[in-house]
Amino acid sequence: MGTNLNSGAQFATKPHLPHHLNGIIISHYAKIGKNCYIAPFVVIGEGCEIGDNCYIHDGVSIGDGAKIGNNCLLYAHVTVYHDCRIGNDCILHSGCVIGADGFGFAPNAAGGFDKIPQLGNVIIEDDVEIGANTCI
Repeated sequence: MGTNLNSGAQFATKPHLPHHLNGIIISHYAKIGKNCYIAPFVVIGEGCEIGDNCYIHDGVSIGDGAKIGNNCLLYAHVTVYHDCRIGNDCILHSGCVIGADGFGFAPNAAGGFDKIPQLGNVIIEDDVEIGANTCI
C-alpha cells in the first residue's frame, strides 16, 4: 500500500497504528499530538494539527491546514476540508463532511441558475457531536 510518513511530520509521541503503516499518508509539517490512534488509509494534509488523544478511523481525509482539537473521535470516512477547525472533545460520525461547498444557487437573468461562491472555512467549537453523513 502507498504509505508515506514525510520527514517533516512531527509526532508528540509515537502514534498507535493498529495495522502498521497500511496506506497512511501524513504530509510534511503535520503535527500529531500525544496518544493518537490512526487507522489504515488515513490522509493528513500539509500543515495539519491533530490534538492529543484523538482517534482517527479508516479512510478519514483531513485537508491541508485543518486543525483537530484534543480528545476527538473521527469515525470512518470523515472528510475535513482544508483550513477547517474542529474543537476539543468532538465526535464526527461516519461519512460526515466538514467544509464542503454548499448547494447555493441563485436565479440568473437567462432563467437558469448560477452557483453562489462558498467562501471561508468551517469552525466547529468544543463538545460537538455531528451525525453520520452530515454535510456542513
